Amino acid sequence: MGPFANSRGIVAATIALAHSLRLEVVAEGVETEQQHAYLAQMGCDHGQGLLYGGPVPAEEFRALFALVTDAPGRSQTPFRAEDDLSRDSAGQ
Repeated sequence: MGPFANSRGIVAATIALAHSLRLEVVAEGVETEQQHAYLAQMGCDHGQGLLYGGPVPAEEFRALFALVTDAPGRSQTPFRAEDDLSRDSAGQ
């Protein structure tokens, strides 16, 4: 969302436009909890970025993906303001 004054307006308008077309919104490049909170407040449906996790080796990705897709009802997790963003000592 950067240092530009118009960024927030553009983000809000983009989310509103997508929702008016009955589309879900995925915010890319979410790096801070402030960005996460703002996007959730604006009604963004999903987010991805370094805040949630960084790059992982292919084998680790396969294992993580299997955990998510094998869990009932967990193949698509909604983006919510109340999501727990805390990290353990390993940065996870």
